[in-house]
Amino acid sequence: MIRAALCFGVMAAGATGAAAAEPTPMWAIASQWRCDLKQYLKLPMEGPAQQMEADGRSYAIDFDANEVTSPFGAAIGKITRREFSPNGLAEDNVVFVDWGGGPSVRVISRNGETWHNVLDSGWRDEGGALWVAAFACVPGAQMEQ
Repeated sequence: MIRAALCFGVMAAGATGAAAAEPTPMWAIASQWRCDLKQYLKLPMEGPAQQMEADGRSYAIDFDANEVTSPFGAAIGKITRREFSPNGLAEDNVVFVDWGGGPSVRVISRNGETWHNVLDSGWRDEGGALWVAAFACVPGAQMEQ
């Protein structure tokens, strides 16, 4: 099953008149990254969004080992491909991951010095709710053991 990653583009630092850094893929900046869960929402088809507890979930990316850990279980995915797409609004780092049951995509976007990733569950919840998790990513950081 393919789990889609959503990317919300925002204006980059260069758009405000500040000098923009040269676009650089995240794997050229650091081989290891940690992404910490900042917002976790349940969005029902009917009714208001529900804020869920973020409970310290994180995931790690190791580009040298071509691995990604899961923030929602003990799974480790294999990076099969990566692409870099600076698009004028943000720098998108597209990481294709094989979790053993089919392909998945992570899009980690850079806006100035902020790196973020938003994952969604698809509309699989019994009541038709969409679960959305927003992460802030930090270069050079490993998962705590």
